[in-house]
Amino acid sequence: MVPAIIIILFVLWQMYLFARRYSPKKVRKSHMLALITIAESSDSKGVSPVQLEYLKIIATVTAVSTEELYLLLKKPVKKFRYHPPRKWEHRVRALEDLVHMMHLEGLPTKAQFINCYRFAKRLDLPKELIEEITKDLHLKIIESKKKNKPLQ
Repeated sequence: MVPAIIIILFVLWQMYLFARRYSPKKVRKSHMLALITIAESSDSKGVSPVQLEYLKIIATVTAVSTEELYLLLKKPVKKFRYHPPRKWEHRVRALEDLVHMMHLEGLPTKAQFINCYRFAKRLDLPKELIEEITKDLHLKIIESKKKNKPLQ
């Protein structure tokens, strides 16, 4: 009887830890912090107006309030734990957001590439898929900028 209770408590504790790790609020906040980190590692000082507009759009889509966004922008975070989304398609979308943020002000800097790759590794996607998505988006963005068309 006692071992069964211990097993049940252990399983409940593991479920609690899993739910805590993937809480939607932590996932959204860490994604916004990752985007802010990439925006701040560009050549311009801080976050540019174009990057701020993109952050506002992502914040609206991910249900992060404007107040939370400005709080994250105001209080810089040097180190934080990146919490990836649970679903595969959300992880791919997060990678696409990171790549788009790199290209908002022209060609990305080396620091932006390093930060993007660091966050992409935390998404637990296969390395080949990360490279393929990054390369395809990079080429599409460069091509659309040559034609002066917004990327669809």
